[in-house]
Amino acid sequence: MSTPVEIESVAVVGAGFMGSGIAEAAAVAGLPVVLRDVDDASLEAAEKRIEGSLTRAVRGGKLGLADAEEVRGRIELTNELTRSLTSASWSRPCRKTCG
Repeated sequence: MSTPVEIESVAVVGAGFMGSGIAEAAAVAGLPVVLRDVDDASLEAAEKRIEGSLTRAVRGGKLGLADAEEVRGRIELTNELTRSLTSASWSRPCRKTCG
């Protein structure tokens, strides 16, 4: 039986639909997140997806406006692999086989 590990921060490698969703969920749970992808276009698309999701959560009453702002502040977008992996206590590569 393994000993549970406390997760203090998260790195997600791959900012597609799954990666951005994992990053958002971790940030909503209160964890700082580094979301990494190789190109800026993917990071920009992820930022828009997360923003849209948080906007819907505020409109639906699931998050307050201040809470959504805090969530946004917990997510760092980067294309630097070293930065994302050295700053996290948990990381997960997200590609089509993530799961």
